[in-house]
Amino acid sequence: MEIGVGIEADAKSNIKVKLVSDFMADLSKFLKPINYGQGVLSITIGFICNELVPGYESWHKERKPRFTRNRKVKLLSGDSITSNNNFSYDMKFSDDEYASFIQSTDDESTRVFAIKLIDSLSTFDDLPRSVSDFNVGQFKADIENFVNSKLGVEVSAKQ
Repeated sequence: MEIGVGIEADAKSNIKVKLVSDFMADLSKFLKPINYGQGVLSITIGFICNELVPGYESWHKERKPRFTRNRKVKLLSGDSITSNNNFSYDMKFSDDEYASFIQSTDDESTRVFAIKLIDSLSTFDDLPRSVSDFNVGQFKADIENFVNSKLGVEVSAKQ
């Protein structure tokens, strides 16, 4: 399983972006050897970490989750990259989560991000019907276990 994150950050949150990158790199290494089925082979998470300015909310909207079966992208170098069975979605902090992420210690900021990541896993409940060969339950459990072991405390999705 491949997992990656694209980060959209403002100047205030830019100093904390490395925490998110490092956390996701560790998660990617953890998930790499695990096979959850052929339904979803890679996941791309768009992480929007911007302070919302009144009147500009539409600039930082979460995009709808998207499943792409086959996609071929041609690079400027002439090479091409093929992506198969990719699921992508966005997650965004609320104003309170953003403030907590920015103002907290590095450990607490990582915890705030990890909780948001676990909460975002509910997006997988709405996978298209055509994606039948993907063990969503095991995937969610593995991410929760990784987060709990990484942070040293038990964190679970909001009910």
